[in-house]
Amino acid sequence: MRRLLTPALLVALALLAPPAARAGQDNPADRLLDQPMDAYRADRATGCANEEQPGALALDGWLAARMPVGEQWGIEKCRRVRGGRSWSLHAEGRAIDWKLDVDVPSERLAGDRLVSLLLRRDRRGRPNALARRMGLQEVIWNCRIWTPLSTLKRPYGPCAKRKVDRTMAHRDHVHIGLNWPGALMKTTFWRSYLPEPPPPDPSSPSPSPALGQFRTLARSSIR
Repeated sequence: MRRLLTPALLVALALLAPPAARAGQDNPADRLLDQPMDAYRADRATGCANEEQPGALALDGWLAARMPVGEQWGIEKCRRVRGGRSWSLHAEGRAIDWKLDVDVPSERLAGDRLVSLLLRRDRRGRPNALARRMGLQEVIWNCRIWTPLSTLKRPYGPCAKRKVDRTMAHRDHVHIGLNWPGALMKTTFWRSYLPEPPPPDPSSPSPSPALGQFRTLARSSIR
């Protein structure tokens, strides 16, 4: 379900995706060259958070402003990885699926360009620049996966099976997962354009920081 973001956040996201950017002609990571590069990081999901993390909502808004086709196909869902026992990043509300079909030429091109942008080198030659700035830990599209274990995409394991459905093969959507700094909007990409979150209210129950402390985002549905 799509969520309504605060006006300030929507303005900031619009600034992140000017017309040239939407056309795939620039790399937002190049506007952050004066800041230290974010480290590679991956955080294993450990259970269900039952909420969408602020970084995932912000990433949804950025994709909606930038992508010429497609739509959000899900963020939070309490489940394990399909075909496995480990928890999905969706269970903690820190992954987003963007619906694109590899069999539709315009959508395949859009997906290829998005993944290329996320993993592209910045002007200083650092690989995966935008993915690191955003705090991404996995990108899966069309039977290929990127994680911090490798700076390059590699074959996605489930696709080695003789019969694998389109969704598990990620041929009908791009999956983008965030590490916890990205999910909490503490990486350079989000911190450079978005206001600092307010301090937690001491009178309210204290949630674990890992489950999201930025609750100023409006949560009402726009559908």
